[in-house]
Amino acid sequence: MEAEEKVREAERYAEYKRKRADADFEDSVRMAKDLEKEAKKYIGQCYKEYDADFEKCRNLLTNLRSDISELEQEVDEIWDTDFSVDIDSEVKEYLEGHCIVSGGKQVSLYDDFVKKMEEKKKVLYSGMQATGTLTLGNYLGALKNWVKMHEEFTCFYGVMDLHSLTVRQDPVQFRKNARALYALYVAAGLDPEKNCIYYQSHVAAHAQLGWVLDCFTYMGELNRMTQFKDKASKHADNINAGLYTYPVLMAADILLYQANVVPVGVDQKQHLEITRDIAERFNNLYGEVFTIPEAYISESGAKIMSLADPTKKMSKSDENKNATILLLDDRDTIIRKFKRAVTDSGSEVRFSEDKPGVSNLMSIYGCVTGKTMEEIDEILKERRKNWKPREKKYQKGVLRLFSEHAASPMKGAYLEF
Repeated sequence: MEAEEKVREAERYAEYKRKRADADFEDSVRMAKDLEKEAKKYIGQCYKEYDADFEKCRNLLTNLRSDISELEQEVDEIWDTDFSVDIDSEVKEYLEGHCIVSGGKQVSLYDDFVKKMEEKKKVLYSGMQATGTLTLGNYLGALKNWVKMHEEFTCFYGVMDLHSLTVRQDPVQFRKNARALYALYVAAGLDPEKNCIYYQSHVAAHAQLGWVLDCFTYMGELNRMTQFKDKASKHADNINAGLYTYPVLMAADILLYQANVVPVGVDQKQHLEITRDIAERFNNLYGEVFTIPEAYISESGAKIMSLADPTKKMSKSDENKNATILLLDDRDTIIRKFKRAVTDSGSEVRFSEDKPGVSNLMSIYGCVTGKTMEEIDEILKERRKNWKPREKKYQKGVLRLFSEHAASPMKGAYLEF
C-alpha cells in the first residue's frame, strides 16, 4: 500500500510539472507573440521615421539643386552682362524727352542709357615691369589713361615681376620695387575696388600657360622680335632664354584673362601681333579657347621720348639721368631736367617731324594739360606777340661785346665779328 501511494504521488507530481510546463510554454509563446508585435510596431515606426528623413533629405537635395541652378543662372547673367533696365517712370519720361547725338544720329537719353546698360563690358589687360620707379613716359603713355578705363572695361593690371627677372635682380630691392610699383598704381588713381591689381608671380597660371604656349610658338617668330635684339644688345653679358621667350609669357598674361583689348605703345604692337598669332593657332587646333585681343592705342601720349635724345623712347634704364623724368623726382629736379632738354636748331617753335626735340616737349605739355597741338600753337602765338626782349645786362665795355657776340663767355668762346 505504501508503495502504491508513492507511485500515485509521483504521478500527481509529474502531472503538476507537465501542466506547469504547458503553462510556462503558453506564457513564453504569448510573450514571444507580444515581443513580435512590439518588434513589428518598432520596426514600422523606424521605417516611417526613415521614410520621413529620406523624404526630407530628398527635398533638401532638390532645393539645393534648384539653388545651384539659380546661382549658375545668375553667374551666367553677370558674365553675359545682360542688364535689365528698371527705372522710375518720371525719370524715364525725362530721358525720353531729351536727345543727344550718338554715332552721328539723334537719339533720346533713355535709348542711349539702355544701350549703354545692355552693352557687355569687354576685358582690358595691361601691366608694367617692377624694375624701379616709373617715368613720366610710363605715366603719360599708359598709367594716366588707365585711371578711367574701368568705366568702359573690366580691367586687370599686373605688377609684372616675372618679366623683370630677365635682368639680374637683387632680391631685397626687387621686392621693394614690386611694392613701390603697386603703390604708384594706386597713387596715380587706380582704384583697387574698381580694378583688379595684382602681382604676376602670385598667380602660378601665368608661368603654367606660358610653358603651354611655348610649345605652340615657332622660333622663327621669336627671331623676328625687334625688342629682343634691342635688349640683347644692351645686356650682351646676359642674353638668356627668358629674354628670348619673353613675348610668349606676355601672350600668356593676356590670354589667361581672355582680354579683348590691350593698351600698347607703338613699339609694343609686335608683341600683341604674336599673341594674336599664337591664340589663333591654338584655337584652330582645339576650338575657340582664347579670345583674340585687339590693340588699344591712346590718341595722346602714346610714346614719350627721351629729353636727351628725342629719337629714343624715354626709359628708366637710360644712363643719362637728365634724359628721364621720374615720377618721384622733386620739383627742382624736374625743372632742371626740362631746362637741359635737347631742342632743335632754329628759333621757331612748332610741332613737326623734322623738329623731334621741340615736338617731344610739346607732346608732353599737351598730355599734361590736355591741350591739342592747335591750342598749343595759339598759346605760343600769343606769347610771341607779347614777348619783349630782356634788357641787356651789360651796356658797355668788353662784357657787352662778350654777351652779344660770344657763344658762351664762361667757356671762353671766340667773338663773332
